[in-house]
This record gives sequence, structure tokens and C-alpha cells, in this order.
Amino acid sequence: MTDIDQLIQINIELEGLLRVLRDRDSAEARNMLADKVEEYTSALDSYLRTATAHEETEPEADARAEEEAEEEAWEAYEDPHMEEVKDQEAVEPQVVPEAVAAESAVASEVKHSEGPNTKLLKAFTLNDRFRFRRELFEGDDADFTETLKLLADMDSYAEACDYLYNDMMWDKTDPNVADFMAIVAANMPQ
Repeated sequence: MTDIDQLIQINIELEGLLRVLRDRDSAEARNMLADKVEEYTSALDSYLRTATAHEETEPEADARAEEEAEEEAWEAYEDPHMEEVKDQEAVEPQVVPEAVAAESAVASEVKHSEGPNTKLLKAFTLNDRFRFRRELFEGDDADFTETLKLLADMDSYAEACDYLYNDMMWDKTDPNVADFMAIVAANMPQ
């Protein structure tokens, strides 16, 4: 049996002993486990000592010497075309005025194409967002943001009320809900 096979066999025995201890703990099983751990440790030490003694064998040393010689040869090699690359200057891209104008036109188009209720998305202060996220959305920022976007896409305050009270099952008597709905009402078409 090789050292590795011996280590595997002891490891299997250790696993079996650990399972026995998990199911029914006993002093005898613990003593057997301690003996197996000691046996495994000595077998592992023996394996590691023999492995490090064989690491620096002649073929490996020869292969390493060949690799080092090859690396030195590549370092000494000079590509004649590399001088041309080194001599070329990096060309910076130039900003074309038409591209800048087109970009600003797209940006302004996006601003004008925003939905009619984008005012609602901006109506909540940082404190409002923190409070409502904590009190009404159980701390879920993604849920809060998605609900705001959904409300902003709705056509009327009545539709928002229907969604929040019936679909989200919000309690109309909750002061947090009332404050949230006041902001929604002030920033949506009636």
C-alpha cells in the first residue's frame, strides 16, 4: 500500500469514527479517534518528508534549467518591428462638435420624454425615503423604488390608491400610509 493509499484508508476510518461519535458519543470511540488522528498525523508527516526529499530530482532540475535558458533567450531577443511601434506617437481622439451637439440633443430629448409623473419620483426627500422604506417596505429599497416607478407610470391618484390599498393591502388608518399618500396625492394628477 502506498503512502497516499494509507492516508486515504486512515481518513475513511476517521470519518467512520466521527459518524459513530455523532450518533452515540462514548469514551471508547473518543479514544479510538485520538489513536487514529495520531496515526494519520504520523503517516502524513512521513509522506510529506518523503515527498520533499524527492522534489528536487535530476529531471526536474534539468527541466527548470531549460525553462530558465528559454526565458533568457526570449529576453535577449529583440523584435526589429518593435522600434517602429515605439517611435509612433499615440494619437488622441478629437472631439467633433457635431457629436457633442447630437449628444446634448439626445439628453434633452430624454428629459422631455420622461413620463408625466416623474415629479412623483423626485417628491420624496431623503428622510421620507428612509422612513417609508423602513415603515412600509420592510427595509427593502428595491421594493420601494419599484413601487414608486409603478406609481409614477399610473394615470391618476385614484389608480394609485386602488393599487396601494387593494393590491398592496395597506392600512388606510396607518399614519405612515397617510403621510405617503399625501405626497403621492400632491404629485399625481387627480
